[in-house]
Amino acid sequence: MLAPTSIDLKGLFTDPDMFESNRRWRRAGFDVDGEGGKSDIMVASHPAAKGYLFKKYSPRISLEDQLDNYSRRIDGAEKLAALVAAKQLTRIVVPGKHLHELPREFSDEDVPSYVLVVERIALLRSSRSKQLYRQIDEETLRQLCVVLRKFPGLGSGVRNVPFTHRGQIAFVDTERWEEEKEVPLRRIREYLSHDRRRFAEALL
Repeated sequence: MLAPTSIDLKGLFTDPDMFESNRRWRRAGFDVDGEGGKSDIMVASHPAAKGYLFKKYSPRISLEDQLDNYSRRIDGAEKLAALVAAKQLTRIVVPGKHLHELPREFSDEDVPSYVLVVERIALLRSSRSKQLYRQIDEETLRQLCVVLRKFPGLGSGVRNVPFTHRGQIAFVDTERWEEEKEVPLRRIREYLSHDRRRFAEALL
């Protein structure tokens, strides 16, 4: 999916060295946070692109591998969004994800470079999400199980399936949508009450 045209993306990405580190990205006017410390992927926002986040792998990851990962994230978001619409899952939300090709100066010889543009959702902190999982109602849990039954690879920890400020569950990490080895609710079940755990196990 192509990036939204409402943002002046060309004006935001002009320095080919801006992705060398979190510090360099900040110097380019971005607010960098999240995964950039221990992970190879960096996450940032910009005042001129309200409502969006940008994700970019460090130069340690080849441009081919970067594109493959971004594509899987986009495919997962689109597959999940289609399921949400088809099943009318009002308690589940997934951010739209888009691909933006960077100028030629960012490329490595003939291999283009891309940045992932992600629609921003107001998420609750992990501690608050854990509390809400302890209090989760049957309908929200049922809808969560509908998704995990279809895409068990998305059933990771609270950090990747947090609650939003609107009380929905957000699937922010969609790259593993094709994987089937994950046990649904394996990392979330510890926060569920005994009754809710049994309810979910019956659905799954």
